[in-house]
Amino acid sequence: MNVTGEIKEGLEKALERMRIKGKKDECYGWKGTSCKRGFARIIFRNKTTMAHRAAWMAEYGKIPMFKYIRHTCKNKLCTNPKHLFSSSNKGKRIKHEDRVNGRLRRERLGVDLPSRLVWGIKRASKKRNITVTKYMCILLTRVLEIEKSYEKK
Repeated sequence: MNVTGEIKEGLEKALERMRIKGKKDECYGWKGTSCKRGFARIIFRNKTTMAHRAAWMAEYGKIPMFKYIRHTCKNKLCTNPKHLFSSSNKGKRIKHEDRVNGRLRRERLGVDLPSRLVWGIKRASKKRNITVTKYMCILLTRVLEIEKSYEKK
């Protein structure tokens, strides 16, 4: 997409409607839709595009040929242009310090669970035909109920 001044303004307006802005150095939240892979997406001029690509184009202009727009913050929903960079490499780039005992950290829940426990949770949620998130909410409410019953005794 060739990015003119008019298109930049339109992209910026479209992004502003969906962004949740924080401080300049923080990730910008996203209240719009996302794709299956978890990236924020936006519809502009009847075309769907990834929001981080739109943010890059609104800030810096045309994306160079054979380049990919990547996040420095590892937050797929972030559209802060300061957290984006262009790269010639496609795919995940995992730094050595991001691995724990040869496997990636599981930072999404704020804890590093053993892989057998993660697979057990996934299997149990699949067996009950509910999402992992919903299953975890059910487990956590049960744990809280048990804690309350111990406090009463």
